[in-house]
Amino acid sequence: MGDYQKFKEICEEKISGDTTAALSCLQDMFRIYPEDLWVSQALGYVLIRLGREDATEFLSLAVKKHHDARLTFNLGVAFQRKKKYVEALRHFKESTLIDPSYYEAHIALSTLQFRLLMPIQSSRTLLQAIRIRLDNSHT
Repeated sequence: MGDYQKFKEICEEKISGDTTAALSCLQDMFRIYPEDLWVSQALGYVLIRLGREDATEFLSLAVKKHHDARLTFNLGVAFQRKKKYVEALRHFKESTLIDPSYYEAHIALSTLQFRLLMPIQSSRTLLQAIRIRLDNSHT
């Protein structure tokens, strides 16, 4: 097993336990592997859990490397926590476009649209989320 894999396993263990230790491990790993998708993604998730505003920096790197609905959604969550609602809205919307069946992204988008006084868009997005939930309950 290579150094990267060993390092990753150590960090993964810490992620499920001590978030502060996970942050330290991932920061060390990022210094060695700054281009690695998993490191950027994991670092962003840990920073969100810690309520840190710099989560957007690492999640943005991950989204650039891998255009994924869940990553894009989590970037929206990070922007929302920073009270950057227009950016959050854009990423929630993008997440629903990448994966039209992503229920949580539709709910987050609808809720933020409602908060931003966009009732018509919010209603439409909420109806889409309801359709998704109903479709998934039949499978």
